[in-house]
Amino acid sequence: LQKQSQLYKQSQSVMQSQLQSQLQKELQKQSQLYKQSQSVMQSQLQFVLQSQSQSHGELQKQLQLQKQSQSMMQSQSQSHRELQEQWQQSPSVLQEKEKEEEGLFKSPKSETPLFISLTHKLFPEECVAELEAFSRQLHSSNKPRWLINMIVLGSYLELIFALYIQIKVENIFLPNKNNQKNEK
Repeated sequence: LQKQSQLYKQSQSVMQSQLQSQLQKELQKQSQLYKQSQSVMQSQLQFVLQSQSQSHGELQKQLQLQKQSQSMMQSQSQSHRELQEQWQQSPSVLQEKEKEEEGLFKSPKSETPLFISLTHKLFPEECVAELEAFSRQLHSSNKPRWLINMIVLGSYLELIFALYIQIKVENIFLPNKNNQKNEK
């Protein structure tokens, strides 16, 4: 019995030692895994911190840019308001030029442009009626007055060319009165 008990004790001690060695190995493996997971976690945390610091830096840059653009917009709006005030206080250069141009194209006694009042003397009634209709149509198109005057003036010049200069060119080819007398 003693031998058996000794054997039993020995087997138990061997089993305990084996168990302890297995446990130690398992513990070492787990500690290594834990260390590895900790190192991975630390590297991930460092990456996250770096990306956050970079994004924080970018956010600060964007915030500075927004502040700069906001200040620029405020200064531009301020200068825009000042320019509007100056424009409202002083007569516009364009308005003055339009008045000068209107004075050039208007007869002194009436409100009708000078070249319209001369058309009755230069052109047939059909041409005058069409020119006046064309002028009214342009006035209803909301174009600037100076542009309308220039378009109408161009139309008058084309009519003068078509009616008077073309007739004179055609007369070049007609026989001369002196030639007719000589032939008879």
